[in-house]
Amino acid sequence: MEETPFNPISSVNEDKIKYLEHYGPVTSLKIWENYVFAGYGPNLKVFAVDKASNTSTLLLNKQLFKRNKIHNISISASGEKLVAVGARSFTVLDLKALLSSQVIEVKEKAINEWIISSAFMDKNTLLLLNSHNTVYKIDVNSFTFLDKIHCNEKSILYSGSIRVLNDGRVIVAAGTVMNGVIAWDLHQRTIIHNLKEHEGSIFGVKIDQTGKYLISCSDDRSLKIYDFESGTLRASGWGHASRIWNLEFFQDTADGIKLMTTGEDCTIRFWRYDEGNDTLIQTELLENAHLGKHIWSADLDDVNLKLS
Repeated sequence: MEETPFNPISSVNEDKIKYLEHYGPVTSLKIWENYVFAGYGPNLKVFAVDKASNTSTLLLNKQLFKRNKIHNISISASGEKLVAVGARSFTVLDLKALLSSQVIEVKEKAINEWIISSAFMDKNTLLLLNSHNTVYKIDVNSFTFLDKIHCNEKSILYSGSIRVLNDGRVIVAAGTVMNGVIAWDLHQRTIIHNLKEHEGSIFGVKIDQTGKYLISCSDDRSLKIYDFESGTLRASGWGHASRIWNLEFFQDTADGIKLMTTGEDCTIRFWRYDEGNDTLIQTELLENAHLGKHIWSADLDDVNLKLS
């Protein structure tokens, strides 16, 4: 009987497999100054953008995680650090070294929780929101866990964000699987609002830079904007043919608050909120710009109003 030949590439010989490239969706995007940071699965790509010629140059393509896909990227207010977050792991990188193409050491730190979102509280402190509505406070230099903070409401989350306001407050906006948006104060560890105007799971929730408004999107295909101080629903918008995955604020402008949404229907939509109007006005629709289904990630340059 002829002996079966040895297969050098198999599940028990993974050391024989050489990683070449990621094939799949862009799982995260972040615009910072003249750079675009993109998560291609476990790989981070950095592009330098020339706004005058509307061209870009690939500066870096580096694998950050062994298996996890990069699904969240945040940059510190000082512009010194970048955090990339995978499903259950994260890494913090020196931004200057990253952009100068220096050899950088990537230290992947694993936690036994699904990470929803990240934000720098200051240049030395990182905040990570997990899927149980709990925030980990982490020293970025040593990766030491400093605290584990919750608001006594450990709902399961599909989405969430952390906003560090200029007055020192840190607000967590949590989008639950059961139609609720929970906004809570990190320092006080207390719930500010529990908003239940949606029907279905919450796929995106953000607070604007001033702490004046909160926006959310859902399984019910609607976009909603709230007055954050009172928790009052100000307006709703409909237009997406299926679930909305992502949303962002524009700057406050003379002609109203502007918003952006992307979703399963592969469209990008722009909206305007006018004070006193209970319906969000869709101002622009971009479609047929992507093939297949889903726009999983998007970002806005809130200063120059550039979209990625």
